[in-house]
Amino acid sequence: MSSEASNITINEYSVLIGHSIKSEINSFLSKKQYDKLAVLVDNNTMKSCLPVLKESLEFSNEPLIIEISAGEEFKNRTVLDTVFDQMLEHGINRNSVLVNLGGGMVTDLGGFAGATYQRGIDFIHVPTTVLGQVDAAIGGKVGINHKNIKNQIGVFADPVAVFVDAIYLQTLDDRQLRNGFAEVMKYGLIMDKTFWKEIIKKYGSNFWLEDSKTIDPELISTCIKLKAEIVQKDPLDKGIRKTLNFGHTFGHALESFYVSHGLELLHGEAVAAGIIVEGWLSQKLLELGDVDFSEIVDQVNNVFPTLEIAELDPDSLIDLMRHDKKNFNNEINFTLLQTLGDAKVDNHVDVELITEAIEFLKKL
Repeated sequence: MSSEASNITINEYSVLIGHSIKSEINSFLSKKQYDKLAVLVDNNTMKSCLPVLKESLEFSNEPLIIEISAGEEFKNRTVLDTVFDQMLEHGINRNSVLVNLGGGMVTDLGGFAGATYQRGIDFIHVPTTVLGQVDAAIGGKVGINHKNIKNQIGVFADPVAVFVDAIYLQTLDDRQLRNGFAEVMKYGLIMDKTFWKEIIKKYGSNFWLEDSKTIDPELISTCIKLKAEIVQKDPLDKGIRKTLNFGHTFGHALESFYVSHGLELLHGEAVAAGIIVEGWLSQKLLELGDVDFSEIVDQVNNVFPTLEIAELDPDSLIDLMRHDKKNFNNEINFTLLQTLGDAKVDNHVDVELITEAIEFLKKL
């Protein structure tokens, strides 16, 4: 294997992690003997990542390249239909494979396309962002947005493999590197206090230097192992897997709010804001201490110093939170922190307290 590639098994598929793991991808495809290959890219990965991937492909037929527009606002049924149309037109069938080359938006939409086209064909994720590598491409959740509400349509469907190649991270700008770090922080906060403390020590404000174009592969591997541990216990999100939603009840609502107003906010930026809001709620409702909460706020501000939150309407955000998939009995449901490294699911929070938490965020 190239550059000491490592392998993590989740359910029945492998996540291969390394640097420049071109031969491994080609070897996997050769063994499967697919008759046709389609590659889904967005307009960013089309330019910066597809040439790298194509160097590793020794496929008998020229692959079908399906290009879509980058951005969460394009993770919808209209774009999905164009993907289906091209796959059908080029004769993609159940002996073909779809490779999703991109960040979380591409692996979400592409995974859903692969899982539903002709009742399901094989698909592979090749995540190209920090966010995709540590979270979005791992765990078998695929889907699209509906009426600007995050991930309202989707299924649980595993890829046949995931190839996490650090070489793609060199294509990212500073904002995209930071974007994925919200999910990295989340893993430490919900299940590993020691990991959280290591993040603070090693990846504080000094990490974000202009010449820093890579993130330690061990960091990515640790995040994948932590997520795999949860996913294997609860693949269908019925119990402990809901801990992974810390920061996301508010974060998804904030993302939807921005998209509906034609504003740009990356997923990790929204989750970072969600970590603060839901950390504040944890302090009020559970046992998270003042010092620990201040540490969380400081670390989020270290990584996202330029995060600008628009004038937020708490009522609109709360209405969006009512659509969250974790809700039941008409109550808004949060994953919160009992303490650092220990999350508690299914916390019902009243509207008045949520409003206070949003007001706290706006004053930062």
